[in-house]
Amino acid sequence: MTTPDELAPGIFALADPAPPGLLDAVVDAAEAADPFRRTDGATLYEGVTLPEISMEVSQEFDAWLRDAIVPVIEQALGIEVELYALRDDDGEWLPSSPFTFVTRYSEQTQVATQVHRDSRAYGTLVMSLNDAFEGGGTLFPDDNVWHVAPKGSGLIFSGREKRHAGVPIFAGVRYITTTWFHARRSGASGS
Repeated sequence: MTTPDELAPGIFALADPAPPGLLDAVVDAAEAADPFRRTDGATLYEGVTLPEISMEVSQEFDAWLRDAIVPVIEQALGIEVELYALRDDDGEWLPSSPFTFVTRYSEQTQVATQVHRDSRAYGTLVMSLNDAFEGGGTLFPDDNVWHVAPKGSGLIFSGREKRHAGVPIFAGVRYITTTWFHARRSGASGS
């Protein structure tokens, strides 16, 4: 299990947790679908969830989240979480990444996001998908933390509790995924 480094109380950095090729597949699918538009710093939700971009990549990403990341988030945040997921009538997992968003920071789309909270997220995972940008990163103004995760690395925090923002990029294109996790209900099974 990957052990995250605590940057500040409740904010954890993950070093290189993603499997080779998975993040490139997300970027390739996002570039092919190109659902992004100019938002002036607001978070874009419509059309940029991973299943809307690629169902196949979404299912692979979800499997990685369930197997490798949920235990790390639970350890770091001290709560039991699960993906926003459903099972079908046969007990099979349905794609759960309606709450995994892909964001492209660029001059043509948005260069930053405003300070906000993820109201639905007991746990938030922000994964850096590429290195082809200058500036950027995630800012936690209340904790005086600014972190630029290298490709394949990420941040874990409680989006409900921690105010955060996407720091402006100055050059290039930055891709990230943001996944929200909810608290596991008593008696519910996440596996």
